[in-house]
Amino acid sequence: MVMTRQEIEHQILTLSLADKAEIIQNLTKTLSTSDKGITKP
Repeated sequence: MVMTRQEIEHQILTLSLADKAEIIQNLTKTLSTSDKGITKP
């Protein structure tokens, strides 16, 4: 089953503060490791 962004957002809003913080940490790691930014050749 694929959830929409709105469904996921609703689920996140119902989580505890600690669970939200853990999700933010995991997303931040994912974003920072996959994004190499602008590089000069």
